[in-house]
Amino acid sequence: MEKLLQKVLKRSSLQLISLLIVALGQPAFFSGLGPFAASIGLALHWKALDEFSFKKIGRVSFFWFFCVQLIQLAWMVRLEYQGIYILFLYILLSAGLALQFAFLTKVVYKVPRLNFLYMGAIAGLWTLFEWSRLHVLCGFAFNFLGISLSCTSISLQMASLFGILGMSFWVVLANLAAFRLFRKPSISHGATLAAFILLPCLYGFFHIRYHDVGSGAEKRTALLVQTSLTPSQKYSLKGRESEFIYPMQQWERALQTIALYKDAAIDLLVLPEAFVPYGLDMYIYQVEEVQDLFKRCFGERVSSFFPPIEEPFAIGKRASNAYILQTLAGVFRAPTLAGLDYQDRVGDFYNSAFCFEPDRAVFPKRYDKRVLLPLAECMPFSCLTALSKYYGIKDFFTQGKQAEVFALGDSLLLSPSVCYEELFPSLMREGRKRGAELFVNLSNDGWYPSSKLPMQHFTQGLIRSVENGVPSIRACNTGVTGAVDALGRVVEVLRGVNGDVEHVSGCLLVKVPKEHHVTGFVLWGEIPLILGSFFLLVLGLLKFFKERGPSEIDLDENGKIG
Repeated sequence: MEKLLQKVLKRSSLQLISLLIVALGQPAFFSGLGPFAASIGLALHWKALDEFSFKKIGRVSFFWFFCVQLIQLAWMVRLEYQGIYILFLYILLSAGLALQFAFLTKVVYKVPRLNFLYMGAIAGLWTLFEWSRLHVLCGFAFNFLGISLSCTSISLQMASLFGILGMSFWVVLANLAAFRLFRKPSISHGATLAAFILLPCLYGFFHIRYHDVGSGAEKRTALLVQTSLTPSQKYSLKGRESEFIYPMQQWERALQTIALYKDAAIDLLVLPEAFVPYGLDMYIYQVEEVQDLFKRCFGERVSSFFPPIEEPFAIGKRASNAYILQTLAGVFRAPTLAGLDYQDRVGDFYNSAFCFEPDRAVFPKRYDKRVLLPLAECMPFSCLTALSKYYGIKDFFTQGKQAEVFALGDSLLLSPSVCYEELFPSLMREGRKRGAELFVNLSNDGWYPSSKLPMQHFTQGLIRSVENGVPSIRACNTGVTGAVDALGRVVEVLRGVNGDVEHVSGCLLVKVPKEHHVTGFVLWGEIPLILGSFFLLVLGLLKFFKERGPSEIDLDENGKIG
């Protein structure tokens, strides 16, 4: 009895340790656990299953990975703005991911031995799971297993080869090698695991050495704005109307902060997603009131930068958000990007990024968001319309059609993205393929306050820079406003006095290296990895059935194939 109890405690301890390593081995939690999650976290869990029956393996593995997802997705449990429905989505997503992992674990225990072909086939299977989740099943772009490799700047460089999915492939491969070593210790198995751990580090070291131009790199200066307004302050939400700050007051707060940098020489001014309500060209302000506000903040010299009284800037004595943004572009003599809603002539409604250029008082360049969030921005099922109306959401956005690259001046080619779509590697690659040398993301993570979402979101953006070999800058209403270079190294982020990156209002003046380079991911994207994963899986299946033979196929009690 005592031996049995010791065995149970040992097995439970191993499961708990592996759970904590995998769940917390992300930059948003504890970066120090990342290398362990990338190499042995899953293997420890699989080792702890050794004495379970084959039927129980699936159940235990489901519960284990379900708990991993509950921890990593805990940012979803924010009912303040989302309502009770988000709990159902939280459980559903966690269970769906756990089902995939439970199936993978059963495959791990089904193969007769973990040779290189089977290991590649299993890693390919998981890669196909993540790819299908991203592109086919639900479009959920968080919690790839490969995120653990982003905990160090050296191992992060693997993203330049095959992207985040390639990192996930490698993590599963390394953990399978560790599992094989735990089961049957040998020098060859240890050497294999060491190779899987060291190769990303060696590649990353030489990749950084080759592309790092050091302190001599040319830089462009960007001014990034973060308002730190809550959704109920930005919008008039049902039941919280008293918290709403009127748009003119929102602009006054923002302009007073921006004016602190009025003498700075900048190349780009960036304001976040849906910076103020009422879209691009609703004429809700008095022209005279807007002009007086600018003169108070920037002085009389600002008068020469007011745009003409014509659409989309002003009509008669009434001005729009476009009027204010065009004036800002003139004051700073720099392109100005901002997120605003927009309704076109045929009535379609978009969540857009606009770019205003100095000396060009014309309709601004526009990019329309292509990945829309269900219920919040688009309606996937008509039966849910009543639910969305309950939360005050009556109008939905139209999906954007394509990537855009804004050519600004003689040397600035940037690709904008809006919030969540920054998490989709193939979408961001489109902008890079069209010539972008800088990514600019406009976000608002305030719908999930005081959570891990902002940092998880920022990590994904950082990976996009490495995948595409370009620097990126981000401006958030609340979140992580900052910049990273083309190697995914953080240049600077906006922080409060206590180090807080979310609840801080202000501007970040940041110098971003211009260096950019072509990566393997830019050249070939996800296709070779997906085809290779599928090929390995097919080869693994053929070998599996060939080795077992017809007489070894499992039969159930009715004599049917099990």
